[in-house]
Amino acid sequence: MDNRLTIKSVYSTLMIILIGFVLVESNYWYLLSILVCSLDTRYFIWAALIIATLFAQKLKIRKTYIFIPWLFYIFMILFNNQELAHGYHSNTQRIIQCILILFVCSYKGDWIKKVPKLIAAIGIPNIFATLVFFVNNSLYEVFIHKTYGEYQSGTNNGQFGYRAALADHYSQNATYISMVLLALFVLFITEEKKRRKVVWGILLGLSVVALLLTSKRAHLLFCVATVILVYYLAFPKKRLEKTFKLVIAGAFVAFGLAIFSEYVPQINSVFERFQTAGTDKESLGRFIMWKYAFNLFEQKPLLGTGWWGFRYSAITNVRADALTGCHNVYIEILSNCGVIGFFIFVVAIISSLYVALNGLKFCLDNNLNDYSVVQLCSLSIQMFCLMYCMTGNVMFDRTFHFYMIAVVMSVAFYLNKDKVLYLYLQEEE
Repeated sequence: MDNRLTIKSVYSTLMIILIGFVLVESNYWYLLSILVCSLDTRYFIWAALIIATLFAQKLKIRKTYIFIPWLFYIFMILFNNQELAHGYHSNTQRIIQCILILFVCSYKGDWIKKVPKLIAAIGIPNIFATLVFFVNNSLYEVFIHKTYGEYQSGTNNGQFGYRAALADHYSQNATYISMVLLALFVLFITEEKKRRKVVWGILLGLSVVALLLTSKRAHLLFCVATVILVYYLAFPKKRLEKTFKLVIAGAFVAFGLAIFSEYVPQINSVFERFQTAGTDKESLGRFIMWKYAFNLFEQKPLLGTGWWGFRYSAITNVRADALTGCHNVYIEILSNCGVIGFFIFVVAIISSLYVALNGLKFCLDNNLNDYSVVQLCSLSIQMFCLMYCMTGNVMFDRTFHFYMIAVVMSVAFYLNKDKVLYLYLQEEE
């Protein structure tokens, strides 16, 4: 009996280490390459942690229909993979390793209670760096000199260094801040202790300011939409009351921003960018890539050009920077993988949403408050990512790490929910 408890304890510890490692790699991947170790070294450590976790669960992988869409997803990535055909492997390896975490996550479910706070704790330096560099640009200059050696994209040659902060691109910084913001929002609305609620509220407010300072309109829009949806999901039996509170809160936030913008006019840039949506350089460039991706899809509608195929083709025929992606995951999946691959993709993401929603309902029905936090955090990240897929490269860049961690959180609970409920009832007795 003690031996079994020890095995489960080792497994839970390894899962937290694995998730923590992936979160660090996601948030600070470029800095790690400069200051610590190469991509290949990190991916080796990552793979070793997955294998160690597999041994901790006695080399057993649970047989469940939930894994099937993601197993096909791996096949979809490997089929006619153009990155591998061009002699590279890092992006394909990274994405597959994200998915493989799913297959070792279900031996035990209690460890997931720590993940929302882990997401916030590991990502929050991005928020503080954004705010600090905004207040003191000289610190940003020191940071750049000792790390990147050149100003990141989106900073206007360092004039707005706080927009990118620790990331190598201001869009990535906005993504990292968004992940923390969503985790903090869930922790805030579900916290019952007043002191902790105040702490979560302060950190949430700082994350909102940091997100505004990045000037990224899509992230702001999708965060707002996600927050509203999650707020209703968290309190399904009090929708009328919550609607009233949401309207009041929205009015206070709008009023507060109006006053705050008088003292910090830099936050207005994100709202000004909404006025140029569809006509600015970024939008026009994406329209060109979307059209080209559709053309590739029409040429090979069934199986597509192969994973990463759009990028190599677009570099040659459209724009030199197309390796960053189409900036619309749904169109790029169609282009890369055709109708068959797109069907696999849709089944995978819908099944993951279903598992999270089912898990949340189970938690709410049985008053499993600690696990409700986990399911809400999972849903918030999944919904944000699926919306961001319309203008970003979520399923191809490091945002996918956060997405898969969210999926893992919900799947690990769903496959252990009966055990969790049993232990909860035992404690109640």
